[in-house]
Amino acid sequence: MDSNMLKYVSRFFWTCSGASVSLMETEGCKTEGSKYTGIGAAIFTTGILAGVSASFAFFTVFHSLKTAVAFGIFWGFMIFNLDRYIVVSIKKKKIDSHTTWKDRLKALAGE
Repeated sequence: MDSNMLKYVSRFFWTCSGASVSLMETEGCKTEGSKYTGIGAAIFTTGILAGVSASFAFFTVFHSLKTAVAFGIFWGFMIFNLDRYIVVSIKKKKIDSHTTWKDRLKALAGE
């Protein structure tokens, strides 16, 4: 793959991960690019696999290829969006570096 193609694939996966493409292209975010590419690829792959699985299950039950493919695309899209929403809505909590591990666990649990 040439560098232009890799750039477009990275941008696509950044979008899948919920990252801002314009922000990811800035100099300060160059080191985060591969992380968000991986997250986006995982979300995209999950949607594809969910769609294939749903198509297979629907075809096994109803023996209709058109209906199975249509339902598979719908289901894959739904799972893709659900995964993307979950990843985008994750918020990191600031924890002081001097906090004990017990207090960190309490903070993560929301206590």
